[in-house]
Amino acid sequence: MHSLFLRLLFAFFITVLGSLSIGAVLGQLLRNQANPPEPLRRFAEQALLRYADEAVNVYRAKGLTALALAKAGPDPGATSFYLWIPGRHDQPPAPLKELLQRTLATGQLTFSADRLHPAIAMALEPAYLPATAVAMALPRPPKMPQRGGPLWLHALILICLSSLICLLLARSLSQPLLQLRSATHQLARGDFSARVNYPRGSQELTELAMDFNHMASKIEDLIQTQEQLQRDISHELRSPLARLQVALELARQRSPQQDTALQRALDRIETESCHLNELIGQLLGLSRLASGIPLEQTRFSLLPLLQRTIDDARFEAQQRKIQVVLEAASTPSLNGSSHWLQRALDNILRNAIRYSPNQGLVRVCLQLQQKNIQIEILDEGPGVPESELEKIFRPFYRVTVGRERSTGASGIGLALAQRIIVYHGGQIRAVNRSTGGLMVQIELPLSTDPQNPS
Repeated sequence: MHSLFLRLLFAFFITVLGSLSIGAVLGQLLRNQANPPEPLRRFAEQALLRYADEAVNVYRAKGLTALALAKAGPDPGATSFYLWIPGRHDQPPAPLKELLQRTLATGQLTFSADRLHPAIAMALEPAYLPATAVAMALPRPPKMPQRGGPLWLHALILICLSSLICLLLARSLSQPLLQLRSATHQLARGDFSARVNYPRGSQELTELAMDFNHMASKIEDLIQTQEQLQRDISHELRSPLARLQVALELARQRSPQQDTALQRALDRIETESCHLNELIGQLLGLSRLASGIPLEQTRFSLLPLLQRTIDDARFEAQQRKIQVVLEAASTPSLNGSSHWLQRALDNILRNAIRYSPNQGLVRVCLQLQQKNIQIEILDEGPGVPESELEKIFRPFYRVTVGRERSTGASGIGLALAQRIIVYHGGQIRAVNRSTGGLMVQIELPLSTDPQNPS
């Protein structure tokens, strides 16, 4: 039983049921304790002694045969007396006989606990010998008419009412916690606007909700400030970078072509400025996806998009004689942003080429499943430590072995790819291959359009 609501409901129900059971047992015990008040005891003793005096006088005058079970009238439910004398041939009823034996054993006035056979017995003093005890059988109390149905119906109604109360109590305690849990999941998914309502009637839960909302507001402010700063820095860097590229082109035109050292320096500056421009573009892409700005949605075929991405990456791969192979058995289509999806695939593919050895092989596999489109990009590089496979999709993260720094990667490409894939409702993960290298697996939801080719 893992549900908090069910556990609270079960606990409340068991507590109420246990309380009712204990109350019923105690009530029965109290009813079975024959301990009448003192006036009733005195009245019973006087009645028993009066009968004992008359019965003993009859016995002494006429003998044992003159005694019989005396009754106050012909009604079988009337009061009757019995004088206990050893050797008496007529025996009293079983409940009365048991009460007399108990009285003789204790020597005290005894009241019967049997409601169907009420009786009183008392031990006699030696002056009444040979009689040793006397008993009085009381008339059976009239049967009270039941009102509102039988007892089991009352018990069933009581259990139903108790269950309803337990249900309301359990719901009132678990509902605020379930709302807090739902808001926590929204916050973990990146929805920093998640808030919870203040529950009524519980100061502790209200304070917990206030603390959560305060924490969520602080996190939202920090994230927005960070993203705004990132956008501002990226935009501010674009302007001097554009001026740097213009100045670089002017310097290239005015410099003598024979000065190879100067030309190499200008080429180096151009390479670094292009790398910086790419880095700024990726930062702006991250900021746009994080800000929630909707992307342009179109319907497109995935296979041509993959082919264009591979053709663009082959220019970089050919310099190190790396083969890039596409393996596709189908041509699925989907709805989304083809520009941003190609950008994500390009980042992953170039990352695979970057870490592949010279004359290596990079495979791109496209598979159509029942509900998803699966894309796998496999390289023959050194792989990633198992403990850092999930961390490589974080912005600016560098693997501890230093491979990112050795290749000049910024640590943003995979983070941007992950954001784009998630934006399209997909998933991305990295797995080390058993034969060596890394496999990046992408799953995208399949379009349900009936024109989708399969």
